[in-house]
Amino acid sequence: MLTHYSPNLYDRFDLLIVNADLISAAGLNVVDFCVNNPRLRHVLIYGSRSGGTKTLSDQPQHQVRRIDTISYEALVDFLWLIDKSFSGNNTDPTSIDLA
Repeated sequence: MLTHYSPNLYDRFDLLIVNADLISAAGLNVVDFCVNNPRLRHVLIYGSRSGGTKTLSDQPQHQVRRIDTISYEALVDFLWLIDKSFSGNNTDPTSIDLA
């Protein structure tokens, strides 16, 4: 379960990567929880076969994307989406070395 302790009520998670199956097993609707949650800045949801990549919220300060399976390429693509400077000088997102 997601737990966040902070003395500041308005602190937010910058990035949450969540397995949809685990959240659903806890009885929560993962899409409603992530899209309508002001404490989550950017969210990558994987699992539960969503039928490919689907962007659920596409705002500069709140990106929510759902994908079928997590992979290096999917993670790098999402990181590049939320922070264009992540890849240096606008290089191809798949060329990023996370190690």
